[in-house]
Amino acid sequence: MALILRALQLMFPRGHAWLLPGDAGKLIEALSQSFERLRVLYHNAPAESIPRLCDVMSQEWSDTLGQHYYPNEPLESRRIQLDMLYTALGGQSKDYLMEQIERAYPNVFLVENSITAYTVDGDVQTERDYNRLLNLIVRITPLHLVPTYSIRIIEFLEVARCGLAICGKARTGKAE
Repeated sequence: MALILRALQLMFPRGHAWLLPGDAGKLIEALSQSFERLRVLYHNAPAESIPRLCDVMSQEWSDTLGQHYYPNEPLESRRIQLDMLYTALGGQSKDYLMEQIERAYPNVFLVENSITAYTVDGDVQTERDYNRLLNLIVRITPLHLVPTYSIRIIEFLEVARCGLAICGKARTGKAE
């Protein structure tokens, strides 16, 4: 911001009379902030045009690629998903499918059972990741392959913990 403010101040002659106090000075500062935002926007435009680098445009990329936008999802996770969808092409080989799955989900593996069948095995963090994995497989799996899924969703495997030492102890029946 200081760079833009200094550039705007250089448009006026030097001297104490041109320091622009009051509302005129605030106007120059406000204009410098707006120009700075535009400068940052134009500076980041090339990065925003690539899904794996986008920041501000991630919601638009999600809409373009047909993916539901989750604003609470971490930015890095969103970028990986968008890049995976952007670079995925349908009807690819098993090697390409393995590469795409392992890039997006490092704990998921493709195991070849036969020439026409394979098993997708591994762990994903959430049900949303599971649905995205299925979406990826449907989009780029060769049609002659038949998948079998053995995916565990970690958020469903967690155990609830209680702070009490004794839990569930009760007396039933009639007291005599």
